Amino acid sequence: MNTASAAPVRRGTSAVSVTAGAWAALYLRRQEMQSTAGYSAVAFWIHGGQSGGQPLQVVSLRNGNTQVFKPITPPLAGTWTRVVIPLSELGLANVSDFDGLWIQNRCEAEIEAAS
Repeated sequence: MNTASAAPVRRGTSAVSVTAGAWAALYLRRQEMQSTAGYSAVAFWIHGGQSGGQPLQVVSLRNGNTQVFKPITPPLAGTWTRVVIPLSELGLANVSDFDGLWIQNRCEAEIEAAS
């Protein structure tokens, strides 16, 4: 993982860049539990790199335990795509123990994702 990737950058001067093997993931974690009351969705931008088509899924975590595995549309090559997932589809609507998300490679092909 590179938290200061200079390219591609959607906005600002850097992005997070990840190359992940089979079933590996970018893990976005909060140290403390978070309430999702008042929130309706999680949203992020992802770039498909040079090849695009990476089979990805978002995995929700509550109190350190995986909840829902939600496949997302594979990103396009050379393009930033906004991903919006309702919290209800991740099992996170109105919970008080949300603490993380994985953006995970669903197959053996390596992926490059940036957000």
